Amino acid sequence: MTPSRPRTDFYSGNSHTNYAKLVVDEAGRSAISWLGLWLTDTINKAGAEVERDSE
Repeated sequence: MTPSRPRTDFYSGNSHTNYAKLVVDEAGRSAISWLGLWLTDTINKAGAEVERDSE
């Protein structure tokens, strides 16, 4: 199987090196901001489940 784009295209591009500037959603969040929000939400949900299970 041959990839449609060579690996060098990925490594020579800039999107994987500019996560702070790469817009990833319709709200205009950067990859770093989006990841931070996702982690916060995921951790909060897990904490709520643990608290609910301990009651």
